Amino acid sequence: MSARCPVHAARLSALSLAMAARCGSFDLRELEALQDRMRTVDDTPLRHAIDAFATRIEVDGTGELALHALGTELLDAVERAARPDPVDAGRKDIHG
Repeated sequence: MSARCPVHAARLSALSLAMAARCGSFDLRELEALQDRMRTVDDTPLRHAIDAFATRIEVDGTGELALHALGTELLDAVERAARPDPVDAGRKDIHG
């Protein structure tokens, strides 16, 4: 993980893990390593997504269809975590 930008490095690691899960080449050690890294990174939404992914792996198993679905969910979570907050999110005249 990059010392200069640990948040971006963690997001890229999560992206890599999600793509590996979707392709069926998932390695549980990578997930454990990512969970260890996330303990030092201040990115709560991504941490929750990775923890949810790990929990679902325990519950649903590592079958091909389950991994593809879980990888897709993690990929969506990584994309949401990388999306900045809208500048005008607090404006009542626009968002009600």
